[in-house]
Amino acid sequence: MIVGPALLFCPADRPDRYAKAAAAGDSVIIDLEDAVGADNKASAREALVGSELDPATTIVRVNPVATPLFEQDLAALRRTAYTRVMLPKAETGAELDALDDRLGGLEGRQSGGDRHAEPIGAGVPGGPSAFGRGRTQHVRV
Repeated sequence: MIVGPALLFCPADRPDRYAKAAAAGDSVIIDLEDAVGADNKASAREALVGSELDPATTIVRVNPVATPLFEQDLAALRRTAYTRVMLPKAETGAELDALDDRLGGLEGRQSGGDRHAEPIGAGVPGGPSAFGRGRTQHVRV
C-alpha cells in the first residue's frame, strides 16, 4: 500500500534532505533514477544504504530494468530494510514481472520474519489499477 496523498521525491544523493522530506510528506520517494547525475550514482546508493527512514513510508525509485544501473540499485537495496520499489518508465506488465523476478532474490539487512517487496510501476498504462494485480503487489523476499 502506498501511503499518501503527499508523496515527496528526494534525490538519493542528498541524504541531508531525507529526514526533512520524510517529515513533510506522507511518504518519501528516495530517487536513484533521474534525480541523480551519472557521477553521483554510487554515492547515492551508499547514502541510501546508510539511511534509516521508516520502511513503511519510504519508497525507493530505481533505474529502469533494461539498464545496467538497475542491478546495481538492487544490490544496494539488498543492504537496506526498504521494501517499496518504484520502477520508472515502465510501459508494460512484463516490466513489472521482471521487477518481481529480481525482487524475489532480495534479502535485506532485517533479520527474522518474512519481508515483502511492493513493486510500484510508474508510467504503466492504466494507472494505479495496473499495479493492483496480485502478481505485482507483493513478492516474498
